[in-house]
Amino acid sequence: MPTPAVALPEQVLVKLPAILKHTTYAIYLSLKGPNKARFINAFAIARSRLAEYGYLTLDSAFGGVEKIKLTGAGKKRNNFHSNEGAVKNKRFDAMYREYISPPPKAPAEKRGG
Repeated sequence: MPTPAVALPEQVLVKLPAILKHTTYAIYLSLKGPNKARFINAFAIARSRLAEYGYLTLDSAFGGVEKIKLTGAGKKRNNFHSNEGAVKNKRFDAMYREYISPPPKAPAEKRGG
């Protein structure tokens, strides 16, 4: 009997547009310095540039990731990146989880007193 498919935890996938992930990864590869600083800088540069070029709304350039929204042109271009392959997405997701959004820590047990 085949084993049932197990749903992966929510934190495995980072819900951001593929165009942003791929742009961040390309910029990350071109920067020098420690990995964490390179990734954080690349993410900020990618958000800013994609907003400047009209692929993300202007509000997407700054603030929390919940503000990131594609424009009409961005949706069209994102489809191209969505079909490009999963390797860049996986690499971005791993770095994002490690450097920007680490998984929540288990709550500490309360001591009875």
